[in-house]
Amino acid sequence: MLKEALESVKGQFDFVLIDCAPNLGILSLNSLVAAHYFMVPMQAENFAFIGLDKILQVADKVKKRLNPTLELAGILMVRQAQKTRFSQAVLSNIEQNEQFKDKLFASFIRQDIALMESPAFGQTIFDYAPTSRGAEDYKKLAKEILDKYGKN
Repeated sequence: MLKEALESVKGQFDFVLIDCAPNLGILSLNSLVAAHYFMVPMQAENFAFIGLDKILQVADKVKKRLNPTLELAGILMVRQAQKTRFSQAVLSNIEQNEQFKDKLFASFIRQDIALMESPAFGQTIFDYAPTSRGAEDYKKLAKEILDKYGKN
């Protein structure tokens, strides 16, 4: 259904971003069927690779059975605390993994209280705290995506 709805507005937008809950329910599956690319947000935590592996397995099945054009756009590190040894170790593991090393976005989203507060006030980070680290990080990510996919 989502794929059909998006087809009806094709050509009106350069990009359509679909933000899904961190689970593999019907809405997330429907989004993978409709998408050309998907991005996996990943936190530097103990079970991050298990979640990453699971979403990649599901995406592979969707690609084989329902959406042959589906591709991984990249892995986005979120709630990143750059200076911790553990965060650096997780990042290093991704960079050294042959399957993922070319898929890691250079941009990352740092820990920022404003990112946690803005939804509570019904605002985007750009409205709530436009000069925050979170807003800065998302602007960098947007630029990286636009540069990668050739849009100005």
